[in-house]
Amino acid sequence: MFFSRPIFFVLGLVLLNSVHTRSNKVCDFKDVRCLTNGANNNLKKMILGIKGVVESSDPLHLPECEGEMKTEKVLKYKIKNGTLSGMKSCRYTYHKMFAEDSTYRTEFLCDQLVLSHYFEAKGYIGPVEIDGQGYLDLTLNNYVLKFNGEFGQFISEKDQKPHWTIKTCHYGFEPRGKVEVDIKSAVHSDKAKSDLAKAYLQQHPNLLEEAARYPVLENYMKIFIKNLDTQLRATPADENVNAEHHRDNALGFLSRILGKRFQNPIIAIIDTGSTFKTPLRTVDVQNKNVDEKKALRYLKDIIQSTGDENNPNVKRTNEKFGNALRTRCEKYIECKIKCKKKKDPCENICQNKYDDLNVCETTKDKWLTKTNRQVYNYLKKNPPQYNKNKFTSTKGPKWADSDECKSSDECESSDECKTSDECKIEIPINCESSDSCN
Repeated sequence: MFFSRPIFFVLGLVLLNSVHTRSNKVCDFKDVRCLTNGANNNLKKMILGIKGVVESSDPLHLPECEGEMKTEKVLKYKIKNGTLSGMKSCRYTYHKMFAEDSTYRTEFLCDQLVLSHYFEAKGYIGPVEIDGQGYLDLTLNNYVLKFNGEFGQFISEKDQKPHWTIKTCHYGFEPRGKVEVDIKSAVHSDKAKSDLAKAYLQQHPNLLEEAARYPVLENYMKIFIKNLDTQLRATPADENVNAEHHRDNALGFLSRILGKRFQNPIIAIIDTGSTFKTPLRTVDVQNKNVDEKKALRYLKDIIQSTGDENNPNVKRTNEKFGNALRTRCEKYIECKIKCKKKKDPCENICQNKYDDLNVCETTKDKWLTKTNRQVYNYLKKNPPQYNKNKFTSTKGPKWADSDECKSSDECESSDECKTSDECKIEIPINCESSDSCN
């Protein structure tokens, strides 16, 4: 049964060791992309509020807050009747959970947040004096909210299912876009000083953003996390996010960038694997104007996180993306070999130029684990195969399980080893990349 499995909490509607799906497939708890995309499926619904469960988180209201900012001197301020709007523009960009110590780390990216306050302030920001009160709007574009802390779990008496709770949360903030300030009143009784201060703040809005982080934004986030915790406590864990949500989101995005619906077979994904992050080898799309990089990124997502080979949206068609991917990876490998021969530290240049999607050679994908052209050709001719119980993976750099090749350098240099079936390892489906699986 699902509820007998070890499961863990994921911040943002669930942090789970494994996430149940309609097809009994799960997101691996280390699969950050699957968990992130799955959580986004329910985020907006939670932010807009659920009747009888949790109130809306957009806007958030802060009745009163006091703080101070130290630059060259000290500014003390108080805000009243504050609102933070724009939370519905936020989305999860990163999830990571740590089963060992029951902790989590996550990040939101918000397109635009707007803080509107009545303020009273006295002191200095940089060289200018502030001594006044009035109304101020602070707009934060492309703003990152960071959360980390501890989670807990309990069995609900109502439904006898696991529910989750946020035990602790710490906050971080990072501006990535433009910060805009709109001061609607004088900030000093002396008009000359007020005009000077307003002009200075218009030129240095980031100073106000820094002043607003603690405690103003922190207090808003406490309200948001309280709402999120209320949602988690009220909802069984298995009703939150799953890998099916993740796949549907990715396919929906790909459908939009292709400008078509998936009524006809326009995608080919060969060997979608199981719960492992499995190889992206052939991705085929019938559209000459498609944004290839975006498509590959999302198709890589699907392959890594889902294993439903019978999904009607996953079909074979032509070799457009397959050929494009192989061509790019061949150039990437050739570039790295040249760098290695010259003893020139240019490998990062190769990756940026030919493999910016990090597809050709990563430990996660296990489809190109060495920078040898012969190995690449071998993999292309003998791709890892998926079956019900296990898949064959190029796990390296020493793949071999034969007496001739095992634990030796022969698989690094011998053409015979590189081109033989002996240089493959069978990895059980319940294995991860631990020493016991080697």
